[in-house]
Amino acid sequence: MTGPGGVSKRGSHRLAEVSLCARKWYYRWAKGLVPRKTAKHFIEGTLVHLALAYYRAEQLAAAGKAPNWYLATPLDEALDIEGAGYPEAIELAKDILKAYRKNYDGQDFWQPVSIEQEYTATIGQIRKLVNPYATAKPDDGEVVSSRIDFLYRANGGLWACDYKTTAHGYRGRLSDWNPDGEYGVPWQFMVQTAILRVNFGDEFRGVVVERILKKPPYDFDRQVVKIPRAIFMEMPEIIARQCAAEREIARSAFAAQRAGADMNEWLPLGNPWNCYSWGHPCEYRNLCTAETEGAKKDVASREFVLVE
Repeated sequence: MTGPGGVSKRGSHRLAEVSLCARKWYYRWAKGLVPRKTAKHFIEGTLVHLALAYYRAEQLAAAGKAPNWYLATPLDEALDIEGAGYPEAIELAKDILKAYRKNYDGQDFWQPVSIEQEYTATIGQIRKLVNPYATAKPDDGEVVSSRIDFLYRANGGLWACDYKTTAHGYRGRLSDWNPDGEYGVPWQFMVQTAILRVNFGDEFRGVVVERILKKPPYDFDRQVVKIPRAIFMEMPEIIARQCAAEREIARSAFAAQRAGADMNEWLPLGNPWNCYSWGHPCEYRNLCTAETEGAKKDVASREFVLVE
């Protein structure tokens, strides 16, 4: 990716994916297969994130702390590179940035600390965060991560801001914030909170969701996410369970290799009930439904690229 951003090495999405479908996890994180074509709604979100990263980088530059990517590549060039083949999404990101400036310039007193920076913590540190008297466990040293869209200082503390674009609104306005709805049990933000509290202690105050309606005339909203304490107290063991599930897939792969399996063909079992969710097919569905190895190779070469 040009400029900031990218996928967190062992973040909330990867940890959740191992339970959604072991085969999907294996294709993405073990084999490194990534779709050549990005879904339109994903590329729109990526480009809006990029535009807002540059907006915040301007503020860092004004303080003499400009990121290297900001100095190396102008925003328009970065958008053209990341949005190649999606001219409408590029224009959308530019239009949203223009509306964002109009909405917040001169009224936004957030002090930037970092943009698209990855923070890490070990399972042991998260256990100690929740229970200072936690006993040592074998997996304490395993590292998990979170890439934070925007970390800023305000009201005497540190806050994480996460941008969420949506096409769902009414008459040009976002729907009312429902704290018991989509963000009632915010897995992504509970992982972020755990990692950032390990890094910054009580100085870290919480996560703010900045919702962005990506339809003219555009609309913006900021809400602090409530973290349910009962579930947060279980976070160390939930994270540990997900890491153990990753290790189990690796163990199965090594066992198959030792038994002489062709590792170009070996796959863990998948979960067919997750092949279509949230109104979209899984990006790996064509691989799973290919009936011969030749067909699988054809789909892999035509629809995917390898990444490290």
